Amino acid sequence: MRKKSLLAPLKLRSIKDLNSLVENKKSYTYNNCELDIYETHTATQNVSLKFSNFAFTGMIRGKKELRIANKTDKFEYLPGESLVMLPGEEMIIDFPEADTHPSQCIALSIDNSFIKSTVDYLNGNFPKIDTDSEWKFSDECFSCSTALRCPRPRTTSCALP
Repeated sequence: MRKKSLLAPLKLRSIKDLNSLVENKKSYTYNNCELDIYETHTATQNVSLKFSNFAFTGMIRGKKELRIANKTDKFEYLPGESLVMLPGEEMIIDFPEADTHPSQCIALSIDNSFIKSTVDYLNGNFPKIDTDSEWKFSDECFSCSTALRCPRPRTTSCALP
């Protein structure tokens, strides 16, 4: 079995410095993106989390059990794993061990207009060799964030050359 390369866990914040014990968020923003660090220090269930933009999430420490509303059954989300979330997709999250093992994850959100302008730039300056198609960024490419557990087959039409 292939060994995962894990990010070194970030130092947990002191309980007195948190605004919330559940998905406490520390944000860093720059132009077209935002990096969030979430910490949960108490066991809880059915926490809803959505991103308004396209987001990459990565689990750093602890354990979450989650499902993506209307897409997946519940699965464990562990350190070294990541998800790609579409704008508005809802994660329903349980934190079964957070009382004794706090969870920590990161989320990098990229502004939708920046993605669109990047695709437009590619089409204007680096057109694809196939003249019948163009660069695109489609929600269909990410029809199931957990591809290995996804009940729907992944299509090849979304692959970028």
